[in-house]
Amino acid sequence: RFLNDIDPDLLQLERAAVPVGDDVRPAKNRWASWDEFDGSQPEPMQIDLAVGDWVTHPEFGSGEVLAIRLVSGDAEITIEFSEGGVKKLIASMAQLSKL
Repeated sequence: RFLNDIDPDLLQLERAAVPVGDDVRPAKNRWASWDEFDGSQPEPMQIDLAVGDWVTHPEFGSGEVLAIRLVSGDAEITIEFSEGGVKKLIASMAQLSKL
């Protein structure tokens, strides 16, 4: 609304040049419409870990689970690794194996 109130004689409009080549494609529509949203929440992740469990990680080695916190349908797991110190990892990406 406010931009329409500005006197057009006071504006200097410029268009940015956008390079277009063979490798440029239009972006796919990544937005969902409100009509597609059913209001449901994602299923919470099932985690077979508890505080005090021991786990192993391919890079950090073995460690003890210190805390588990649910975050947006996933879990943030705080682990004290024997060699790597304390790390906070996202469960769905952490590649943990329970010992």
